Amino acid sequence: MSWNEVFAGPIAQFPRTPLMHRGPSKAISRPPRNHLNGHPADDLDAQSTSDADFVDITEKDKLRKRSKKASLEKDKKENGKKGGDGKKTKKKKAIAEQQEELESLFEQARKVNIENLSRWEQDERLLSEAEVVELKQLIRQTKEKEREEKRLNKQRTKEMLLEWKKPRDDILCDDLQPLPELAPLLLPLWMSDDDFGDYLFIFEFFQSFAELLPIREIRGTSQVKFSEIISAVRSRTPEQDSLFVQLMHILLKAKSERADEEDGDEADLSNKEEIPLDANDIDHKIYGLSARHLPIDWMTLTEVLRLSLLTSGYYTGTPTHRFRLFSRGAIRCYEDEGFLFAKDNPHTMSILEKC
Repeated sequence: MSWNEVFAGPIAQFPRTPLMHRGPSKAISRPPRNHLNGHPADDLDAQSTSDADFVDITEKDKLRKRSKKASLEKDKKENGKKGGDGKKTKKKKAIAEQQEELESLFEQARKVNIENLSRWEQDERLLSEAEVVELKQLIRQTKEKEREEKRLNKQRTKEMLLEWKKPRDDILCDDLQPLPELAPLLLPLWMSDDDFGDYLFIFEFFQSFAELLPIREIRGTSQVKFSEIISAVRSRTPEQDSLFVQLMHILLKAKSERADEEDGDEADLSNKEEIPLDANDIDHKIYGLSARHLPIDWMTLTEVLRLSLLTSGYYTGTPTHRFRLFSRGAIRCYEDEGFLFAKDNPHTMSILEKC
């Protein structure tokens, strides 16, 4: 049975809309409304389509659309996966750049020993502005705390030092320490303890005043050894260039140099301006040699020493007194040690006179 057998007139054409999802993909072009299942509507005027053919066409359209939909979803997933990987890469790069910018801040935090620094120094997420500000404030507070502790420690040390400097009994001192155990010094049989102390006293004198004594000028060396002190003191037969003569020559020459500073320089007769000074009071001029300028050797040593002691504390006028007043600690002539020795030891002076 056909349409013409039942109905009169042309074959009726009913529009049929295929089953599709909302919002068709841009990649699939929608057929025009005057087409049905891919065929022009004019062709249907000439022939009729059976229901079985219509069902087959519909199933094919569904299968084709499903395959296209599956391929579109697959492409979408792949594009989404690629986009996610790109976002992760950008995020890691941004985190690395931020950590590099904050490296100087992390270094300061490590110097002040801030705990839980891993909260900021990490590579998992970007730090917010508030977190960076919090780290800066924590570093500043820690530094201020350290400065305050240093100030308090310094003040505490100063107070302890002031307390420690206060006068107190030796027993109350808190820094007492036992004396070190020294090895015993065994002296030879011919040297007593008092003799050893005297030798040390003389040796210390030559060491302390080495810059003022003409040691190098007399001996050729700038030091005097302890053994040389002992040999010079215990020498009983001083000879020419012996150690005793050399040491006495050093002491007497140093004494004469100090006396020359008090008297001033001798008049230079080659200078016309100094000739009147030398000719002054010519009636009472002493034509001779000063006792401190006498030649010293092993034969004249005792006499030069005796004359040096006798002339100690001399007074030649106001210039000598003024020099001793301002340059010698206001010492007076009768306070001279040589003068006092000669006065208190007449027996020694008589022995020196006979030698």
